[in-house]
Amino acid sequence: MKKNKILTIVGLIVIFTLVFGFVGCDKEKDKKDELCSYLNSENLDKTIPIINNYLAGQKSKLDDEEKLEALIKWLKSCPCVVDATILCVSCIYTFPAMSEISISFEENEKKVELILDILMSNPLKASICSINHGDIKTCNVDNPLTDLPWLKEFINRLEQDVEAGFSHNARIYQCAYRDGVGFLLDICVGCPDAGYWLRNCEGESLCVMYGYAGDKCVEFNVDLENKILIWEINH
Repeated sequence: MKKNKILTIVGLIVIFTLVFGFVGCDKEKDKKDELCSYLNSENLDKTIPIINNYLAGQKSKLDDEEKLEALIKWLKSCPCVVDATILCVSCIYTFPAMSEISISFEENEKKVELILDILMSNPLKASICSINHGDIKTCNVDNPLTDLPWLKEFINRLEQDVEAGFSHNARIYQCAYRDGVGFLLDICVGCPDAGYWLRNCEGESLCVMYGYAGDKCVEFNVDLENKILIWEINH
C-alpha cells in the first residue's frame, strides 16, 4: 500500500513536470512568434520589450560576453531570423559601455538588417541603432567606426585628448543629409563654442553647426531628429 502511494506521488510529480515544461515551451514559442510578427510587419520598436524581457531573465552567473552569445543563440532560434551576429563588444564608450549586434530577416523577399545597441548593464538592455534595407551599407563599409580610416584616426585622437584631460566627453553621430550619409562630430559635449562638425564619408568637413562660429548647415538639409549615436566617450 505504501509502495503504491509512493508510485502515485512520483507519477504526479512527473506529470506536473511535463505539464509545466510544455507550458514553458509554449510561452517561449509565443514570444518568438510575437517577435517575428513585429519584425515582418516592421513594427521594430515593439521588438525591444520582447528582447529586453529575454535579457532580464538571463542567468546572473553568466559574464557579459556569454550573455551576448546566449542572446544571439536565442535570436537565431526564432523562425524568421536569417542570421544574428555580434558586431562588437563594449565598443561604444558610454557608461556603462555598449555593444552592437546585427539581426537579419527577410521582408518581401528582401533582406533587412536591424542593428541593436546593447547597454552592458545588469541586466543587459537593447535599443535600436539603425535599420538597413537590402544591401545598402553606410559609406559602403560594414562598420564605419573601424572601416573608415579617417574616422578611426579621429577617434584615436579624441581618446588621447580625453586621456590627457583636454576633453571630457565627445560623441559621434551618424546622420542623413542632402548628399547621403554623414557624421556629426561633437568633440566637446555641452561646450558652447564646440557645436557639431558635419563630415561626409570621405572625411571632408562640410560645415559647423551651432557653436560661436557655426550655423545651422541649412544648405545640407541635415536630419537632426533621426541622427544615431554611434560612439561616445566620457571621462
